[in-house]
Amino acid sequence: MKTNNKIAKRYAQTLFNSAGINEIEKLIRQLSLVNRLIEEDKSLRAVFSSPMFFEKDRLDAIDLIATELALTKLCKGFILNVIKKKDIDKISDILSVLTRFYLSAMKMVQAVAITSAPLDEQRHERLRDSLRARLDRDVEIEYVIDPSLMGGIVVRAGGYVFDVSLKGQLAKLREALLKG
Repeated sequence: MKTNNKIAKRYAQTLFNSAGINEIEKLIRQLSLVNRLIEEDKSLRAVFSSPMFFEKDRLDAIDLIATELALTKLCKGFILNVIKKKDIDKISDILSVLTRFYLSAMKMVQAVAITSAPLDEQRHERLRDSLRARLDRDVEIEYVIDPSLMGGIVVRAGGYVFDVSLKGQLAKLREALLKG
C-alpha cells in the first residue's frame, strides 16, 4: 500500500505542478468523473484492467470518454499516461492526494463531522467557525449521521480527531476505570 501511495503522490505532484492553481479544481472534477465512471462500469473497468484488451482498445475508450465528458487536454493526456504505465487502478489514490495538495494550497481542509442527529444551521456555522479558528484554514465539512454515538460529535479534520461524543467519553471512562 505504501508503494501505491508513493506512486499516487508522484503522479499528483506532477499533475499539480503542470496545472495552474485555477485549473486544478476543474481537473479534480474531471478526474472524479472519470474515476467514478471506471468504478461503476464493469465493462469499462475490464477494458482497462484485463490483459484480453489491447492498448488500442484502452486508448479508444479514453478518446470516447474524453469527447463525452469534454475533458481538458491536460486531463486526457494525464489519463493516457496513467493507462500506458498500467496505473489506472491508482486513479482514486492520485485523486485523493491531488485534492489534498489543492486544499493545502488554498488554505482549506476537508472535515468529516459525525453526529447522532442532524445539526441545525446555527450549529453548522459554530462548528465551521470553531474548526476554522482551531486549524487556521477554511473548512469544508461533510456531515455523517451515526445514531450509535448517542450524542455529541466526532470531527476528523486535517489529521486531527476531536471526539466529544457520549460514546467516546464512555469509552475513555471505561479505559480509565480498567487502568486503575
